[in-house]
Amino acid sequence: MATDLDGTITNVQFFAAQRSWGSICQPLERALDQRSPGSYVLTAVSADDTGATTLSAPVSVSVVLR
Repeated sequence: MATDLDGTITNVQFFAAQRSWGSICQPLERALDQRSPGSYVLTAVSADDTGATTLSAPVSVSVVLR
């Protein structure tokens, strides 16, 4: 979860291999539904109301068929 101690988070963008997978406005679950099965390493970049950004630590995920 993204937090901001002195303001508000305005956007969180998700990336795999430097390609956008969606943002908080387009839920990650829907973005994952549009991907091929496999293993991916995701990062997120959050932005706050002053324009400051932070990159998350990488997280490994697996996309499987339902």
